[in-house]
Amino acid sequence: AAAFRRAETSLGALPPRAYLTSAQYNRYDVGDHFDVFHVDEVECATAYKTLSMVVFLSEPGEFNGGHFQIHVTLPRGCESVSQMDDNDNSVVTLHTPANSAVVFDARATPHRVTRDTHGIRRT
Repeated sequence: AAAFRRAETSLGALPPRAYLTSAQYNRYDVGDHFDVFHVDEVECATAYKTLSMVVFLSEPGEFNGGHFQIHVTLPRGCESVSQMDDNDNSVVTLHTPANSAVVFDARATPHRVTRDTHGIRRT
């Protein structure tokens, strides 16, 4: 409740619940993917989504592939981050346990899910 009050103060007259969208359940079976880097909203005055949260519901050992990746621009000198993809040092692959989450700027953070090759990935 306190977070909503703080958000209401910073967002203006509309109640913060006006900025919340419904949760979306995603299930990736073998062969499923969202392989193109994309952003969830375009930058414009009417964009309603600024933050996205992905809650990981499957343990990494329950599926192969199906990696959640974000494309980042790192400051100069930060290229040695250990989680960077071997082929592209601007791609971060998240290996997260079930019941963990990532929050990111939906309008400015390109992200994707690689092809699931075994099992079921749920978020």
